[in-house]
Amino acid sequence: MKKIILIFLFLLVACTPQQEMQMDHGDSKMMTEKIEAQISIEINPKDIKPNEEAELIVSIKDSEGNPLSLDTVHEKKLHFLVVSEDLEIYQHIHSENELEESKNGMFYLKTSFPQAGKYRMVVDVTHMGKNILKNFDVVVGERKEKLEIKTNLSRTKQLDNYIIKFLALGSVDSAQKSKATEIVKESIYSNEEVALGYLILDNKGNSIEDLQPYLGEMMHAVYWSTDLSEFGHLHPVKSDTKTIIFETSFPKPGIYKIFAQFKHKDVVRTVPFMVEVE
Repeated sequence: MKKIILIFLFLLVACTPQQEMQMDHGDSKMMTEKIEAQISIEINPKDIKPNEEAELIVSIKDSEGNPLSLDTVHEKKLHFLVVSEDLEIYQHIHSENELEESKNGMFYLKTSFPQAGKYRMVVDVTHMGKNILKNFDVVVGERKEKLEIKTNLSRTKQLDNYIIKFLALGSVDSAQKSKATEIVKESIYSNEEVALGYLILDNKGNSIEDLQPYLGEMMHAVYWSTDLSEFGHLHPVKSDTKTIIFETSFPKPGIYKIFAQFKHKDVVRTVPFMVEVE
């Protein structure tokens, strides 16, 4: 049985800590386990307005206040993920000087929030092979009305000069056997392993075969449930020149939004898709 140790997490200012999330880390073999750590975020300025540059100071310490040693996972020690409450805005942020900053356990990031409203922020780090996730909420500016989430279950998206097809393959076995050139219409059920595939084509429908690695992989993906209670950070189990396949499961029924990122011609692009889980 895994030994469970209480995490002590402290908040400084400007954001509200949330309960620890359910998570999935795709093909990663790392263990998600509670360990002793203190994670806090300070945001400057404290009264953030839309489109205003903000400095995020992330403190990651052990129980005695010393810098917590962090593993390098997919080329980074800290992955900082942001999504707006309506799931329309997504950011994947890293520190520009994390090797030096990790020695002090203090990471400095910069970003801006394009619209008013609430944002969910996720600190994603790994210590001695064990993944640590902590999420915080921050409210930007003033918004009187609650933003609604727009559901779009389309399986093909046009992004700049690219056509991206999302393949809900239903099972890992079917994904391995499929050539993944057509959308396989299979239902997705909660708590069951499922293969999610991506085809990246040019605007003429030809496969893009010279994708560049981004953070050590041909593609990265994260998902949130519409109530932001469920989160997954995914990495491919298969990536050839025609299709990229992720393996995951969704903890409960509902709508999830998946943000996938790929790099081509030195530009990182983000494409979102939504899935309905039964």
